[in-house]
Amino acid sequence: MFENMIIRDLQTFSTISGWKVLQYRDNSNLEIDAILEINQNEYAAVEIKLSNSYKYEAVENLKRFYEKMKKKSHPS
Repeated sequence: MFENMIIRDLQTFSTISGWKVLQYRDNSNLEIDAILEINQNEYAAVEIKLSNSYKYEAVENLKRFYEKMKKKSHPS
């Protein structure tokens, strides 16, 4: 429920700012709560957690997402 309230607030703000609010989940169960498309090819990944006990998981998800996107944009 907390996450839904934050997403709603981000969507409200996005209408003013012109951003898009997206969500991400892939077939390996990597999930990012919100992806803010700020400009074309400029994004911010956001993990929404109410408790500090989940911050390690949130940081790990963001790192995995970053590495995955880095590989997509710079394939070897």
